[in-house]
Amino acid sequence: MIKKKLLIVFGSSSLLAKETVRFLKASDIRLFISTKDKFGENLNSRDLHAKLETVSVESIQNVLEKFLPMRRSEIEEIFVISFAGISDKSIFKDLSQEDIDQLVNVNLNSNVYLTSAILKHFGVGDTSLVFISSTRALLGDRGLTMYSTTKHALSGLVKGISLEYGRFGFRANVLSLGVAPVGLVNKVPEKRLREIIKRSANGRMIDVDSIVQSLEHLRQNRALNGSTQYCDGGYY
Repeated sequence: MIKKKLLIVFGSSSLLAKETVRFLKASDIRLFISTKDKFGENLNSRDLHAKLETVSVESIQNVLEKFLPMRRSEIEEIFVISFAGISDKSIFKDLSQEDIDQLVNVNLNSNVYLTSAILKHFGVGDTSLVFISSTRALLGDRGLTMYSTTKHALSGLVKGISLEYGRFGFRANVLSLGVAPVGLVNKVPEKRLREIIKRSANGRMIDVDSIVQSLEHLRQNRALNGSTQYCDGGYY
């Protein structure tokens, strides 16, 4: 029996997902999951895509059962990347209850639900989960209090998951990115962006190719588990 390699992209409508996923090494089956209608411009005819109306353990499980109804014994490798993330709309005191709840739900809860659904549907085995984060989440910044709080919590999530399931081949890591020319960085004023970039050792933005290489490294290096890895040009 020829076993399948799976790639699951969560939050696949993000600009960063669109720019990076197309360069990843080929998988037999690629499933794109998003809460939006746009899943990326680079899908081929064999790619699968699912839109979530609500994000919960059950809703993600239902997607997995519908699109990937295969036994664990039929799967060689599962690679899951979560790009789910939104930033604060304003400084902390001006955030509404709705704003705070949305940040917690998108940046943290959705990743917890995703992890739970993957484990419930597939069980353990050769699996690599990567949660995309940012050096701004680790260092903090004005106007990013809840983003920093929720993204920083992912480091605790991967630590716990690795200790519970690492011995069975199940891995979870955080990839903390520096300033890249895609995604949320487009909302940063130009002067502020130059100041941020100057703080990195390299003094420039990271490129998409470096992000892809970091993702593949996390996919292949089985010694990496429960860690936060940096692709930031020496920012952190």
